[in-house]
Amino acid sequence: GEAYTLTRWLRARKYNLKDTIDMVAEATECRSDPRQHDYYPDPTSALGVDPSIFISQYPQLYTGFSKDGCPVFYSKPGVLNIDGLECITTLDGILKFHWHVMQHDYRKRLL
Repeated sequence: GEAYTLTRWLRARKYNLKDTIDMVAEATECRSDPRQHDYYPDPTSALGVDPSIFISQYPQLYTGFSKDGCPVFYSKPGVLNIDGLECITTLDGILKFHWHVMQHDYRKRLL
């Protein structure tokens, strides 16, 4: 739970409390806009294009679960088609899609 999360944040900043508080404040600010939009529940609206087209340019997917029960995620950044991505979406769209996947798609896989 929460104690474990706080320990992770502290460890990430070598137990420097001020740096940890700054990091939490930055993360809170970073999440504020996506939170106002419910983390973009519609992936097509987030990207501005059907997600299957995006995946064809940047192959990545969840498939099944590991022996420990965690979702398995495969990403192939080596075959990323930058020119294709620039034609179909924006950096902002990719970030919104990332929020969607982490808050909606990934959550469904864990529950």
